[in-house]
Amino acid sequence: MKILETITKLDILKKAQECIDENTELKGHVKIDIEEKNKTDADLDIVIITDLPDEWDIRDKITFSIYQCLEEIDPYITIHFNWKFTSD
Repeated sequence: MKILETITKLDILKKAQECIDENTELKGHVKIDIEEKNKTDADLDIVIITDLPDEWDIRDKITFSIYQCLEEIDPYITIHFNWKFTSD
């Protein structure tokens, strides 16, 4: 993917975190990190760490916020999400 040759994964991660922080429901509750070992064929493997409940509507809000934001950079980016819920 050419976009990842130009913009580093850390830049994309930073942008995704900024977008999460713009959502008042998610701000302060979600941290995004890069999965150290790419386990999939996705362009970006990330870990979502949150103290919010492990519910599908929460996951949907987080993933939608990230994809909507990163669509500006690359509308075809593929992301694999790994989840860590600290509220369990």
